Amino acid sequence: MSERKPFKAIATPLVIATSVVTVLTGILMFFDLDRGLNRLAHERISIVFAIAIVLHVWRNWPGFLRVLSNHTGKSLLVLGLLVALLSFVHIDQKSNEPAFIKAPHAILDAPLSKALPVLGLDQASFQQLLAIHKLSISPQDATLREVTLENKMHPLHLIDVLLKQPR
Repeated sequence: MSERKPFKAIATPLVIATSVVTVLTGILMFFDLDRGLNRLAHERISIVFAIAIVLHVWRNWPGFLRVLSNHTGKSLLVLGLLVALLSFVHIDQKSNEPAFIKAPHAILDAPLSKALPVLGLDQASFQQLLAIHKLSISPQDATLREVTLENKMHPLHLIDVLLKQPR
């Protein structure tokens, strides 16, 4: 029990202090009000928070076991672990992407008749660029994404090629 004494003075206060920072920065990020170093503080302090929780549990191990001895404590621990595990599930969130990400996706997924004018190209100059770079296309009104898939190239590489052409 004596090796736990050095942590007696810091375990619980450290959990409280780091949880306040983590909660406040998390709320700011949730409402898109995070500015400056909020996200960085949230990420870094969360690591300190996790360490503080380990210290707190270690320091208060008998009490922790008492809490887990009842149904409510076990249920809340399992619920917390399930939420943590579910946070690793990938969900396509294109709708939540910022505009600078949405714009290239919109251009890549639009038919060529709509995408080429946005890039300052007409169909004839696009066909010339395809020939110069030995790229193929079928059908004629495919999307730029389909062109990249057909030619096994990264979409950003194609956009880069198209944007570097003199106008």
